[in-house]
Amino acid sequence: MLSKKTPGGILVLTGAHSVTGLRPMPAHYIILEEVDAYPASEHEEGDPLTLTETLTTTFAHRRKVVMASPPDASGPEPQFYALPAERCYAMVAV
Repeated sequence: MLSKKTPGGILVLTGAHSVTGLRPMPAHYIILEEVDAYPASEHEEGDPLTLTETLTTTFAHRRKVVMASPPDASGPEPQFYALPAERCYAMVAV
């Protein structure tokens, strides 16, 4: 686990295979990359996606969780991401 303290907060970098790195502290923002390559379950602690979601429960009203993976090029159609609109929360393709 790597960490960097800045005037605006703390940046913590950890891997999905590190169970102790996935539960150190509550977090406002979590960015998960290469989610499709995460292990299904690590030891008896549970799956990494569930563990990281629990880090944000303290800040449930203002949390941000970003899950990113490269698009699957084998599909015949282009893939779009849907995000909720700010005011009406309708899903909008990006």
